[in-house]
Amino acid sequence: MRTWSCLIIAFIVGCVALPAQEDVLRPKGRPGAVESGKRKSSSRGLTWRLGLEAGINYSTTSRDVTGASSTSFFNTFASGSGISPLFGLYAEVAVSKSIAIGGRFLYDMKSVSGSKNDVVRDCSVLDGYGNVNVVQAEIAVDYTNTISYFTMNPLIRFSITDGFFAHLGPVIQVAVSDVESTVNQAIDPADACRFVDENGQFTLTSTSNTTTGTANPSTRFGLDIGLGYMIPLTSTIHLVPRVGYQYMFTEYDTSTSLLDNTQEITNPPARVVEISTGSLNSLQASLSLWFTL
Repeated sequence: MRTWSCLIIAFIVGCVALPAQEDVLRPKGRPGAVESGKRKSSSRGLTWRLGLEAGINYSTTSRDVTGASSTSFFNTFASGSGISPLFGLYAEVAVSKSIAIGGRFLYDMKSVSGSKNDVVRDCSVLDGYGNVNVVQAEIAVDYTNTISYFTMNPLIRFSITDGFFAHLGPVIQVAVSDVESTVNQAIDPADACRFVDENGQFTLTSTSNTTTGTANPSTRFGLDIGLGYMIPLTSTIHLVPRVGYQYMFTEYDTSTSLLDNTQEITNPPARVVEISTGSLNSLQASLSLWFTL
């Protein structure tokens, strides 16, 4: 037993004495300290960050409308824009001082609106003798289309200067809601024409709300590029303002062909109107909190 106790004591003394012996054998102790620091940094592994992000989209849409007259109701839908919210999570791992690989995972609502104030359509009115006359009614039309996506944005972050960075990566959007559409029409009060509501009453305005079902296509692909700045709040928490642009290669709806007979009598003939698929791109501004783990 005394033999084992002596061996254990000798081992402990040897381990304690080894660093001191190293310092004696190495005239300059500082290089040894640097190497020890490097080993410590390496043992800590990669730097991970998790974050919460919230912001807004400024979305724009456009499409071609061919075959319609310049005052056609369907020209209202040629373009649109609007503001809508986004929020989600951010994650990254730094692989070097200037490069990190990560991703944004967002609930991403898109809402666009458009209007046209010089729409003309046929309208039947009675004259003083009870005869039916067809005249042109001047109508102001506006619309709003809304759809929500789950957006996945794998990305690479490049540090440009201390705190200032650029993001670049693909965008994958999966529709998580139906397409909701609202169309409002209003007749000039000075006009003789009126809409007829669901109760058979004459009115100056008409509103229709429709749900067109799941988006087609339901999955879209694109590219995101962004710029941001990391503002340190503590050694492990950063406030990060960011602006970015989503350019989508995939359209957000399908093309259609229809017969426009809204001016068939006053501006004949009825016309075949072709409406192309619509583009939908977004400028984004957001604010994040990043936590270094």
